[in-house]
Amino acid sequence: MFDLGADVSESKLKETFPQLLEILLIDRTTSQPSRMKNIIWANDNYAYMDPKKYGAEVQMTVSAVTNGVGNLIQPRALKSNELQDCVSLHNILS
Repeated sequence: MFDLGADVSESKLKETFPQLLEILLIDRTTSQPSRMKNIIWANDNYAYMDPKKYGAEVQMTVSAVTNGVGNLIQPRALKSNELQDCVSLHNILS
């Protein structure tokens, strides 16, 4: 079966539940029934890979989070304090 530990493999999730990642990436605060939006990266931690796909203001896509990097998305609790502070600061300034 599927292990739902603290971190989940995005690729495994896509493989096991193909539409679930699409649902999880929906931004429920800014989307409207006529225009759905995905959540944004909210920081530039991954922009070095491709700023057009991973920039702070760019919407996450299934292909971006399952691009073979592995464990790209992590629960906040598993991120370093430094990374958590960067995201919090970005959210305050936005």
